[in-house]
Amino acid sequence: EERDGPITCRPWRRSWWDLAKISSCPRHGRVLMASCPACGRIFRRSDLSPAHCICGHHVLEDRTEPVAPESRIGDAYLVGRLGGGPRIAHSFLDGLEFVEATEVMQWLGGAARWGRSILAWRHQDMAERACTMTAGYAVCQDFPGRLQEMLDAMIAVCPCKRLTPHGVYGDMQIWLGVATHPALDPIRDIVRDHVVKHLPITAGTKLFRN
Repeated sequence: EERDGPITCRPWRRSWWDLAKISSCPRHGRVLMASCPACGRIFRRSDLSPAHCICGHHVLEDRTEPVAPESRIGDAYLVGRLGGGPRIAHSFLDGLEFVEATEVMQWLGGAARWGRSILAWRHQDMAERACTMTAGYAVCQDFPGRLQEMLDAMIAVCPCKRLTPHGVYGDMQIWLGVATHPALDPIRDIVRDHVVKHLPITAGTKLFRN
């Protein structure tokens, strides 16, 4: 769009296409194409022409799956932070580095959609990923209110015999133990407080661990 970079990349190539956590184009409302519809080859950053696959297939003739307007805000927020679209303000996510913001959106969005057993990122198709990032964006709004509501919903569906941090919060609390960046401390504090208020604490209670 800015008419810079190699001529063979103009005018369609977008740098943010190569980011794994962005799965759709907010402007066109369609998922990004990750592989060639003809030969199945995964597109790589080194592929200069966005118009043709190396097999010769003309990809501009293909149309990808549409993304509903209500599922675009997550990717739109990330693209906006990179300067590829309108900047969308977010009181909590704006305080995180870009990488941390994408991780928070991915994991909290996954917990909001699937509860304790999050569908692995690699098993989500591009449309599912866009929905997950939008769900994560929403959970972080009015922080910490919506996050606390999500945690309440997770404990409400948990059987009494599984009232442990791992039994209630599952994959999300393990991620918070692995992702040790200090910027995530506010989220860890909210989850820790939720455990203290709602779960039985014993000598064997493990938080942020499997």
